Amino acid sequence: MNAINLIGAINDIDNLFLENNTQLFIQYLKMTQFKTPLQGVTANDIPALIGKEGSSIKEAKRNAWRIYTALQKTERKVNEDKPKLRIELQTSENVQESGASQHSQDGCMAVIDSQSETMIKIAKQCLEDYVKSFISKNTLLPISFVLEFPSDLIGFLVSNLRGSRRQEGLIQRVISRTDAVGEAVQESDVNSEDIATVRRSRFWVNQMNVSSAEQLQQVLSRGSHFIGWAPGPNHEVKKMISIRITLPTSDNVRPLKNRDLFIDRLEDVIKRISDDIKRQNAKDTATMDAALDEDLAMDY
Repeated sequence: MNAINLIGAINDIDNLFLENNTQLFIQYLKMTQFKTPLQGVTANDIPALIGKEGSSIKEAKRNAWRIYTALQKTERKVNEDKPKLRIELQTSENVQESGASQHSQDGCMAVIDSQSETMIKIAKQCLEDYVKSFISKNTLLPISFVLEFPSDLIGFLVSNLRGSRRQEGLIQRVISRTDAVGEAVQESDVNSEDIATVRRSRFWVNQMNVSSAEQLQQVLSRGSHFIGWAPGPNHEVKKMISIRITLPTSDNVRPLKNRDLFIDRLEDVIKRISDDIKRQNAKDTATMDAALDEDLAMDY
């Protein structure tokens, strides 16, 4: 190959490289950006939705690719080059700053980029399904309560929470029509699907090894609900117990529509039951002391 041919070959390679890069750049410019609010989640949920190193959000992306690939093997396939796909989650506030329509600033927005409108539609649906699954898992997470309660009365508490033929237990009282719980609504105002889920819940009672207010605050910081007034830094920490409520998590269980209401009613009923037990125990103790302190003139 002479020098002129060599220079020509190099120019061809440069032109081909430039052409390929130009095509990639044009493909990038053709990327369509679609922004949509994600219902039921907030900006605080974004880290959990994304997952460690993006592991969770990649699930929605993988599902979108799987469905798109399956579509392209059917009669409904779309005549287009293989697209790219990028999914990003942002706070609504950040999206607003970039010119999106107005939404709640503490909301969560999905930004989907692709050259294919079909891919965007599929990715949007997969992302919405993923968010629904995320919400379902969150509303069905266990609920924990902490309260001051004498360890020698735990047996009475468990018995009362379990209930009997003559007395409704914790779960029955929470959803009972006849038992008004504080300012909480009656069963007729509670979603029927929530009632069906709550009926299948279970509870565990355990004595806690907490000896200081600092240790108690660590427990509460992990999401436990304290029933009553939590002791302050300078207050004595008495014997504590935890009550853990678990909800069914099988595929046919729908997410709770009003988890907060369920928590409020649980807290109210647990407080009523525990207060009744402590009140009755104090009354029995007073009766016992009075009886034993009295001197009787016995006939022998």
